Amino acid sequence: MKKLIRIFLWIMVFVTMSTIFYFSHQPAKKSSKTSHTIAKKIVNTVSKNKTQKEKKKLEKKVNDTLRTLAHFSLYFILGLFLMSAMIMSFGHKKSFVYLFVLSMILILMYALSDEYHQSFIPGRSAQLIDIVVDFAGCLLSSGIIFAVCNFKKKSI
Repeated sequence: MKKLIRIFLWIMVFVTMSTIFYFSHQPAKKSSKTSHTIAKKIVNTVSKNKTQKEKKKLEKKVNDTLRTLAHFSLYFILGLFLMSAMIMSFGHKKSFVYLFVLSMILILMYALSDEYHQSFIPGRSAQLIDIVVDFAGCLLSSGIIFAVCNFKKKSI
């Protein structure tokens, strides 16, 4: 059963990385259209009594927030799966601290390569703030996994 869980976790690591690559590979127009469509629906749902000008201003804020949340969430999920997969695969051989640091390094390298990749996509560019948000997402999820596993280990 543990082997199946381990395989599932590694598959989810690669599925999440592929999803990140897919979204990063979208040209700016397509990426913006997707997030603006969602932002517009949110604004129209929650602010029926606002003027068009107010809605447009709010739409931009919601769009920016959605894009930041997307970065954070995808890397949060990646950190969750990677840290879990590493603990399931190597937890009996390596310390949790070692696995935590290694997963942070791997995800930071992936975030850097992802931003570099975006710099070749029409209308897109590499943004340092995206790397910071990506890293924050994985840091939080990996930190949670690390803390839970460390707590369980100490309470046994």
